[in-house]
Amino acid sequence: MSAPRWVRVGAIATLRFDPAACVQVEGRELAVFRDGSTWRAMENSCPHQGASLAEGDWDDGTVGCSWHGWRFDIRSGACVNVPGETLRVYPARETEGILEVDLGG
Repeated sequence: MSAPRWVRVGAIATLRFDPAACVQVEGRELAVFRDGSTWRAMENSCPHQGASLAEGDWDDGTVGCSWHGWRFDIRSGACVNVPGETLRVYPARETEGILEVDLGG
């Protein structure tokens, strides 16, 4: 397992969450969600046909692709209705109002 490498995304107050914020981090497009008091980040593109998950519907820890209904667990990245499909997830945190994502090594 690689060492954490926290990368600043931006001030949380400036990000638009609807239901998630779409952010660009070192060439990666991520969807960032607030899950209670925890921040979650995952790849933003549905593997089926590339729809933005940041624009999907949010329900009880899963996000649904707005195009064809594939649902992903935001904690694990696993697709809950298409076995074997998974998106990469990234640890995320807030530090003094700034969102950071761990891109690892």
